[in-house]
Amino acid sequence: MTPERYDFGFVGGDMRQVYCARILADKGYRICAYGLPECADSVRRADSLDSLAGGSRAIVGPIPLTKNQKDVFSTSGALPPALGELCRVMKKGQCLYAGCIPQTFREKVKGKGADIYDFMEDEALTLYNTIATAEGAIAEAISNSPENLGHSSCLVLGYGRCARTLCAYLKGMFCHVTVCARRPEARAMASIISDDTISPEELNKYMGQYSFIFNTVPCRMIDRSLLEKMSDRGVIIDLASAPGGVDYEAARELNRKACLCLGLPGKYAPGSSGKMIAETLIQLTLSKEGAVI
Repeated sequence: MTPERYDFGFVGGDMRQVYCARILADKGYRICAYGLPECADSVRRADSLDSLAGGSRAIVGPIPLTKNQKDVFSTSGALPPALGELCRVMKKGQCLYAGCIPQTFREKVKGKGADIYDFMEDEALTLYNTIATAEGAIAEAISNSPENLGHSSCLVLGYGRCARTLCAYLKGMFCHVTVCARRPEARAMASIISDDTISPEELNKYMGQYSFIFNTVPCRMIDRSLLEKMSDRGVIIDLASAPGGVDYEAARELNRKACLCLGLPGKYAPGSSGKMIAETLIQLTLSKEGAVI
């Protein structure tokens, strides 16, 4: 067995993982990488997935780990490793840190005696992640509309972590914010900061009033009937996981502006996001209750 020479081996990812690897290396951790978009001088580039896994105490993957359920997500341009290959090289006692890890893959890795830590199940990291998502959503809204976002009429679908942060940002820009949520308790909570709240059943009545519509609900929320009622100059910023919460075929046919905006933290704030991931890894390393490395 190859002797361990590295504390963390990075596999795939985007600029968030690049910044994270640099930060950890600058703090004295031994880092190597395979399939990163770029590497700093302090980060050793592994020549194969086998050498990276064999020489690393822990593996750090991207957020999400995969986008197609077959390959490790990577923006490096090189052929990304398959999930099956990543599972093959994992060894007993190792821990894989990544985000949105598929359940079937978890079971296979744990079956080898390795451990799993999903970043998206870390409450602090998830909450911090909503900041970059909200700022990215606002950037996408501004760049995709001829109208000012400030003082506009905005609809936010859902009221989970991301929606709460987004509403706070929109109110800070003096927008008139309406929250649409299914549960009465969610609408009650939203009423603390928003101007109005509605239920999904009321969307047909009010859809045409909004210049900007932000969807955070991970299911089909905006169908053809709602698209027909929205303003011709309105913009939908869809933050739901692929395939999104909009009938995109109908949106094209009706000439409605709908943007599926995935991976916003990696696009707009990779440095801040990478720093938070690095801090999380350090805390887990030091914590007796965290994953043991």
